[in-house]
Amino acid sequence: MKSNNKIIRKIEKIEKLLNEVKEEINFITSEQKPVKEKTKKEVRNWDHNSLQSEFDKLYQEYTDKNDSSLINNFVNEKSVIYLKDFCKANNISLDSKNGSKDKISNEILKWFTQRKAISKRL
Repeated sequence: MKSNNKIIRKIEKIEKLLNEVKEEINFITSEQKPVKEKTKKEVRNWDHNSLQSEFDKLYQEYTDKNDSSLINNFVNEKSVIYLKDFCKANNISLDSKNGSKDKISNEILKWFTQRKAISKRL
C-alpha cells in the first residue's frame, strides 16, 4: 500500500512538472510569433509612388552624369527586399530566384540605356 501511494505521488509530481513545462513552451512560442510579424511589417515602409519617383530621380541623375556607377551605388545602399519592390513598381522584370544585387543593377542599367536610346530618337 505504501509503495503504491509513493508511486502515485511521484506520478502526480511528474504530471505537475509536465504541465509547467507545457505552459512555459506555450508562453515562449506566443512571445516569438509577434516578433516575426513586426519585422515583416517594419521592413516595407515605402509605397508605389515613392518607388516610382525614386526611379525617375535615379534616371535623371544617370542621364545628367552619364555614369553607371550611380546605379551600382544605389543598388548597394538598398536592401534586396526594397530593390525587388523598386523593380516591381517600375515594371523591371527580375527572375525571382536570381535576385542578386548585381543582376538587379544590370537590369536597371539595361532599362536606363533603352529609355535613353528611345528618348534620343524623338
